Amino acid sequence: DDEFSGAEIAVRAALFDFFNAWSESRPPTLNDVYREDHLRLAICALLPKVCGVGFQDWLERRVGGEFEVRRGDLSEGGTFVIQTVGELVLPLGEEEEAERRSREGASV
Repeated sequence: DDEFSGAEIAVRAALFDFFNAWSESRPPTLNDVYREDHLRLAICALLPKVCGVGFQDWLERRVGGEFEVRRGDLSEGGTFVIQTVGELVLPLGEEEEAERRSREGASV
């Protein structure tokens, strides 16, 4: 089913609000997302631990056309960086890998 559930719509809207409010000079990380109480609660309502689907997997499968996630470099704490599509600057060599994953995800 390609339509978003109510919980998915809530998380998606909260993510866009989060990015619109982001004012740091560095890109936000998944840790930054989880620090936002309302966003963390919306994610937990969408993906309870018993469902077996992680947030990053959900992002890639359900809203990968709108949001991108990549492993950050050491200056970003080595954690996963998240941004709207087209905003992330990938380190050298990762761009081809990201394109391959995107093509494979589109064919699933």
